[in-house]
Amino acid sequence: MMSSDDTDPFVIRVPDDLDPEQAEAVVLFLEALLETVLRNYDWAIVQLHDDRRAASLAARAPSTEAERDDDPF
Repeated sequence: MMSSDDTDPFVIRVPDDLDPEQAEAVVLFLEALLETVLRNYDWAIVQLHDDRRAASLAARAPSTEAERDDDPF
């Protein structure tokens, strides 16, 4: 198996000795899973992404007038 970081819950161990048919079965399963999730949650996912992006941008924005004045652009 390929090595993984056991502390990251999103790292999935995948055997590195799959034959092409097994690898294709995994890909087909993932495509079906993606289609199902998007069918049920598409706009909620988009909204969540937009909310997180807005929060990230707000966190990086200058918080005081003095900080805004220091911005060379």
